[in-house]
Amino acid sequence: MRILQVTATLAFFLLNAQMAGAEDVSLSVYSSQEEYQAGDTLELSLSLVNSGESFDADLLVAIDCWGTLLYLPGLGTEAVPFMSARLPAGFSILDFPFFSIQMDEGIPDSEYAVIATIESSEDHSLRSNEARDDFRFDGGNGTDIVGRNAYLPLATGYSWTYYTENASESGEGSAVVHEAFENDGLREFHLLQDDDEDVELILIDDGGDIYVRDLLMKGASSFDQDQLILPAEPRAGDSWMLLMEYEGWPLPVTMRVEGRESVSVGAGDFDDCWHISMTAMFNAAQGDLWFARDVGLVAGNLDALSLISGRVELLDYDLTAD
Repeated sequence: MRILQVTATLAFFLLNAQMAGAEDVSLSVYSSQEEYQAGDTLELSLSLVNSGESFDADLLVAIDCWGTLLYLPGLGTEAVPFMSARLPAGFSILDFPFFSIQMDEGIPDSEYAVIATIESSEDHSLRSNEARDDFRFDGGNGTDIVGRNAYLPLATGYSWTYYTENASESGEGSAVVHEAFENDGLREFHLLQDDDEDVELILIDDGGDIYVRDLLMKGASSFDQDQLILPAEPRAGDSWMLLMEYEGWPLPVTMRVEGRESVSVGAGDFDDCWHISMTAMFNAAQGDLWFARDVGLVAGNLDALSLISGRVELLDYDLTAD
């Protein structure tokens, strides 16, 4: 949900903070490889040009780990400078190596990024662009990480084929878990739609409670916080609030466990399904989801504002882990 409340005074302050010297320093950062394996050495280099006046500068460097910035050199979440120095007017440097570390086999397989900025040591104002370089680690981890909810089984390689239908189109599509990793007890699963890397669904398994963390479409995020879609231990009558967005407006949706039911779809007959209903504020949208034990989502429907309607049903599934 995106709720942005900025007063005119604050907006003016932020605008001026960003404009003041933000173009003084042109900064680039590079990792030595696009993909790493266990035992490889990650080497970071930078290039910069200071076209403005001399000033006391802080270089901040962080690794983007699934939305959390971990700052070098200690890799903590506090934004501490990697180094501080006087940056002379007209100073420039190209491809300067400043950090290296061996990639450990315990690092989760995933996409990462190195992010660097230059700030003023005096007032911490941003004095450069945000430099970024993406890389991937593939150390063979994540293939043995499995979900803990029997009604939405998750592991790398699992796939489901669905028939979807709405007012404008219909057809078959697939969802496949293409990577998984664990961090601080949370198991994170990334699903692709029809093997399209531009459409990625991120699910979080927190002790069996399944949350939607994000829906990425061409790199744009659709959620600001984790949203519970399936409890670890559903009970008939349980309910919770899920926050959606409709044309830029927040739309609270009440999720309710209706009970266990049987469902017949193209993939077969399923006798043990949890039925979860969805009702938006003012009945602006209503829908249903059915999750079958040891299978996952087998059916669903949605009717929003009497303008958007659709349904989905499972045609086939393959729960073979990579």
